Amino acid sequence: MSDLLRLQLTWDEPADGTRRSPVLMLPIALGREFAAMPAQWNNQRVSRMVLHDSQISQFHALIECVDGAIVITDQGSRLGMLVNGTRQQRVIL
Repeated sequence: MSDLLRLQLTWDEPADGTRRSPVLMLPIALGREFAAMPAQWNNQRVSRMVLHDSQISQFHALIECVDGAIVITDQGSRLGMLVNGTRQQRVIL
């Protein structure tokens, strides 16, 4: 089912204030290093998004569809994952 799901992420770039809004297929890996993030997850192609910030781990978090819900899971990042300002390990978005 998740191979049909797309998610639009929106943010303002800290460096220049440019608004970004890519639409990505699930699952989505977030991290600082492209090569450290998986290309496949549960036999599905992964959309990998590089975040240029020293507080982001090489493979920081994964967004995927689990039992019909969109879930983000921390991948053992050294500083943890914040969702809406609260430290989380795994949360439904």
